[in-house]
Amino acid sequence: MWPNVPPRHCAGSHEPELITGDGLHGHPDSAPYDRIIATCAVRHIPRAWLRKSRKGAIILATLSGWQHGFGLVKMTVDGPGTAHGTFLPGHVSFIESP
Repeated sequence: MWPNVPPRHCAGSHEPELITGDGLHGHPDSAPYDRIIATCAVRHIPRAWLRKSRKGAIILATLSGWQHGFGLVKMTVDGPGTAHGTFLPGHVSFIESP
């Protein structure tokens, strides 16, 4: 077993759900989230993601900015509407949203 994976995930009681479409507003039917992995770049972390995530949830997303600057960020949700995190080293290869 993996030491950092909560026991409920190892016991087979969790079934990951793949959601396709515009995820900037979240998916209320599945909230609250334990993890969000965005495969398209965003200009900011949407508030909906923060509001619909559990305390301790992990958000992994590519942030894009001015003059095509971008970076992969890993954030931990602190509570309703707040999170902290850091940019990860390495190459980012997700797609950009309009």
